[in-house]
Amino acid sequence: MPEYQSVTLQAPKGSDERHIALLENFFPGSWPPISKAQVIDSARGFQLVEAINGRRDYIQTTSEWGDRGRRITLSKIWAMAKVVAPNLANRKFWYRLEFGRSRVFAAGLERELLDNWRFIFQRTP
Repeated sequence: MPEYQSVTLQAPKGSDERHIALLENFFPGSWPPISKAQVIDSARGFQLVEAINGRRDYIQTTSEWGDRGRRITLSKIWAMAKVVAPNLANRKFWYRLEFGRSRVFAAGLERELLDNWRFIFQRTP
């Protein structure tokens, strides 16, 4: 995991630092927990029933959906033209477009920069 100070949109394209910066740009104001333990510790008053790492499932799912999404159709071309035209000068729009095109979320999971834990908690009496 890169140092936070090196996470910037000016980092080289394809780098871990840029991937994390694109994630931060796409989901402003949020930041994933540092560890599984942080989530469990935050759930005081609840008992952990099960924790499942769904990272590999998520990679497979995003890959399959990506294959479907990359199929070019006239309706997609029309929709994209309507979105791109008014945003040509918007830098944030281009970062968001890069986010989608470069599969940033899936790449973060593949590179193990991110995890996708599924937690099941039960309220303790």
